[in-house]
Amino acid sequence: MFNIGAGEMVFILVAALIVLGPQRLPELARAIGKFMREFRRQTDDVRNVVEREFYAMDEDFNREPPPRPGTR
Repeated sequence: MFNIGAGEMVFILVAALIVLGPQRLPELARAIGKFMREFRRQTDDVRNVVEREFYAMDEDFNREPPPRPGTR
């Protein structure tokens, strides 16, 4: 998703450990995990709504128009 390699991930973790300390790091990891889970859920919900609407529009376009009055 963010195109982060293993070396960069280790660097970020070491920097976070130095800045935040070992007591706050698990708390931060949990908060980030909750945020990512909620973000994914919201984006999935939006994607599902858009797909449903496009599917409904496609069905409307594929439907035959009703016959005009006075024609057979």
